[in-house]
Amino acid sequence: MADQNWHWIVRLFTFTDSGDRIPLEEFRTGGPLITSGPRLPPVLIKPGETGTFGGFFSMEDLKLVRGKNREIIGGVSGAIAGSNQRVEFYSNPFSVPASLTEVPWTDLGEQNYLTVVADTAKIGINPHKLESGIWKRGSVNIPVSIKNTSGQPLIALEYTHLSGTPIERKTPPTYWTAVKAVKPILQPGESISSVCENDLDALEGYKAGDKVVVLVEGRIPNTNQVFQCSSAPLELPALPKDKPPKGALQIPGL
Repeated sequence: MADQNWHWIVRLFTFTDSGDRIPLEEFRTGGPLITSGPRLPPVLIKPGETGTFGGFFSMEDLKLVRGKNREIIGGVSGAIAGSNQRVEFYSNPFSVPASLTEVPWTDLGEQNYLTVVADTAKIGINPHKLESGIWKRGSVNIPVSIKNTSGQPLIALEYTHLSGTPIERKTPPTYWTAVKAVKPILQPGESISSVCENDLDALEGYKAGDKVVVLVEGRIPNTNQVFQCSSAPLELPALPKDKPPKGALQIPGL
């Protein structure tokens, strides 16, 4: 049986200067990886069967390892079915492909291609909620209208998020969804409605008077050119301060 964690089943490892095997995440940070989240049921693999598994890994980690000419190996852990005997399996070492270290898009940055209007009169707040022993994470929902005010067709993501103060743009947008999206395509003058939904915990540092904006990511069709557009600054209403106990299992709520 192969273990499943909340974000990976396959782990990647590289090697220290002394040749010791080390998880990819620890190679960059120099410390142990701390993860949280539910563990999924193990995957049973019968004799002769083949399973295909994967995981999520930081492009920065892969780029660092490639830059140091280190090889990596894949690892899967589990147990022999019907026993407590733990087992680990590793692939042969291989080099990090260059395609995994460079983003597949051209970032046009902040643009005014889309007009983003947030309906501040209909902001909804869903507090954290305990159901059947599991906490459902709270959220803040803001109805949004997105209009193509450029002179060209655009792919505008209906997924939106908040940025501003205190949610500073400390890292560039990911654009992974935008570069793969094929719809909705908005012709010049067309609009769509969306909902900006954000985890309540992500707004923990918010205080009255702080300004935020709704961000929408998009892409020019038939290209890898991606961009962001933002709404006018807005203030959120007072948010609930209650939180699940530290270490409590949380899942997305409604």
